[in-house]
This record gives sequence, structure tokens and C-alpha cells, in this order.
Amino acid sequence: METKVTSIQTMASKGICQIVELPKGKGAKPTIASEVLDFYGRLAMVTPSGDLSLGFCVFRKRPLEVEELERHMDSQELLFAVDDDFLIMAALNDMATGTPDLNSLTVARVRRSSGVIFHPGVWHGVPFPFKEESFALVGFGTHTTDSDMHFYTFPERIRIVI
Repeated sequence: METKVTSIQTMASKGICQIVELPKGKGAKPTIASEVLDFYGRLAMVTPSGDLSLGFCVFRKRPLEVEELERHMDSQELLFAVDDDFLIMAALNDMATGTPDLNSLTVARVRRSSGVIFHPGVWHGVPFPFKEESFALVGFGTHTTDSDMHFYTFPERIRIVI
């Protein structure tokens, strides 16, 4: 099976995620401004179950193929591109089977200084960097890695076409 890359706006329109983008241009108004900083707050709201945990994900270049997706039933997940763009695959949950809904399967390019917040229950993969190694800021509930990691392995790999 193959899937093509689309925009994070398309992914958001399917109900998979919220978009987080740094404000740009002359119309961008900081929440707080001074001579030494501009702070842009409330770019997106994350509602974890319990405390929010922030960390960094380091991901490495590999073939554009996906064999496994993960989801978190009790927490949203923030993935924010820190140093470069990345590709990410995501899909809604098929309520009848508890597996990824292939009709909603989407791959989007997340630009540096942008991010996505996956809704609880959304299936998503490990980001694909454009360089050998890249980083994303990750945020989700503190319990997520201990008790809210659910995986699905596809019967055959899905190839991403750029």
C-alpha cells in the first residue's frame, strides 16, 4: 500500500490533530513584548490527563515505510519540529475494530517551528526526518509511557510517496 504526503491542514481537517504554528508576519501580536523578548502564548491548548510531561524525541533517517503506529487513549500528544521539518503518519481509530482507519490515513509535512497535537486515540507513527537525525519536542501525560502506549502492526508496510 502507498500513501502520499499532504499538509498538516489536511490532517487537521480530518479531525486528527490541532496545528501549532509560531505567528509570522506584521500582523503577529505577541502576548507579552519587551525590548528583549516577544512571547507568543496560547498557541494551542494541551489537556493531559494528570501532569504534562515534556521531552525530546530524537529520530533517525530510514526508508519512508511504516509498519507500526501507536496511540494514547488518555492523553493528547504534542510533536513540535525543533530543528528541521519532518513527515508524520496518522490515522483516526476505527471504532469497530480498534485499529487504524485506513480511509483517514494521512501523512503530513510538519515544518520547523510548527507542530501537531494529536487527539486521544489517534494512531501515529515515528516522525521521518529529512536529514540524518532530527529532534521534536514531545508533550503528553506523565503516565503515558508507563501505561498508555498501544501499538498496531500493519500486515504489510505502507510506503510513503513524496
